Formats: sequence, structure tokens, C-alpha cells
Amino acid sequence: MKMVISNTLMAIALIATLQACSKEETLEKTTSAIESSTTHQTCPDTGEVRDDFSVLYTIVNANYLLTTPLNLDKYADGTLLDSVSNDEISVVFNSTGRKNDKTTSRWGYAPRVVNEFAPTISFKAGSVLVIKLSKKVLSFGIEFNTPYKGKEYGITSTYWDKTTHIRLNGGFTIYLNNSPPNPVLLGFPGGSLLWAIKNYKPFDQIEIGIGSAFGTPVIPGTFDYSIADIRYTLAK
Repeated sequence: MKMVISNTLMAIALIATLQACSKEETLEKTTSAIESSTTHQTCPDTGEVRDDFSVLYTIVNANYLLTTPLNLDKYADGTLLDSVSNDEISVVFNSTGRKNDKTTSRWGYAPRVVNEFAPTISFKAGSVLVIKLSKKVLSFGIEFNTPYKGKEYGITSTYWDKTTHIRLNGGFTIYLNNSPPNPVLLGFPGGSLLWAIKNYKPFDQIEIGIGSAFGTPVIPGTFDYSIADIRYTLAK
């Protein structure tokens, strides 16, 4: 896998074994790479990438686990869902997904996921999966997967104010390719990735889009997505 971030975006390193932080540099490892012209500080050993505006979580760590999980246990296996909720927040999707409690198939591997056999919600949607929240949050995270292992795709997340439709954070992009020695982490079974951010400006909409391998606009069509372990921190 190769991950590339444009001038206005932050870079993430999915290198869980890197031992030290680095600033304003490109890191090349057999598992992933970073290319960025922005100033940021990467600490893959702690699972966080920070800049002046946000923190991106690359793996599950103690700080990420301080977020509030949205429990899906009340939804029966096979239930069709266009939203999920608890007592303090509702999460609405632009497509209907299906709850899957099958726990014999590995969802992912720690520390990229909280629960390696988590219940999931699977969608067949357009090239942008839109997630709208009933309240503003400072942190939001999901575990994310698609079946497009080895394909030439770029997957980008962005974070918005849903009322003004102002983009508050450009988020990040991962590029999937078949070129060794960069293994593709997405794909079933077990290829799920943590997709999480702590932003210093509250937001209430998240968009995840599939584009080409080089960050061009989203690709028309219908795509498969699966998510698990929704977590958040409400804005005060």
C-alpha cells in the first residue's frame, strides 16, 4: 500500500513498527510510504499523526480508546440500517447497510482494529459514502474495509460542517496498488483499517470517496463498503 497526501492534506504512516517520530520527511518502508509537503509530526509507534489542526489515528492506542463507542448490539443480525444511534447521538448514512453479526470471519488484526471479530455494517453504495451526525463531534472514527484488494484505487475521507457544507479538514487519502513490495492492507478477510480523526474544529459530516489511484475525482458506479466500531467524542 502507498499512502500519499496532497499539499492541503495530512500524511499518515501505517508503519506500526517504526520506533521514532519524524518531522518534514519521507519515510520508505516495505509496508507503506509517506509523501507530503506539509509540516507534520509522525509518531507511528504511538499510532498518531499530528499537525496544527488535527490528530489522525493510524492504529488503536490508549488515546483513541478514550472515545465513546456506539454499541450495535441492539440491532439484530441481518437488520437493514440507514442510521444507528444511542442515547446521545445518531449516525445517518446516505445508503442502507446490512448488520452482520458473523464472528467466524476475521474483520481485522490488532492494533488496526479494536475487535478482530467485530459485528459490521455492509453497504452497496455510490462512490461516496456520506455519514451525517446529529451532533457536532471533535473526534470520529470507524474501522473500514472494501473488497478491492490489489486494485488501483484511491480512497479519501473529508470532514465537513453539514449545515454550511464547509470542509473543515481535508482528511487523508490511501492509494491501493498491486506493486510490490507494498502490500495492500484492505480486503477480506482481515484487511480492515482504522479510519479516525480528532479535529480542533467541530464537525458533523464525514465523506469517504473512491477515486482513481492518483487522486482524481471519484469514480462513477456502485461500490461495496463495510464499517465497524463507530466511535466519537462530542464537542462541548
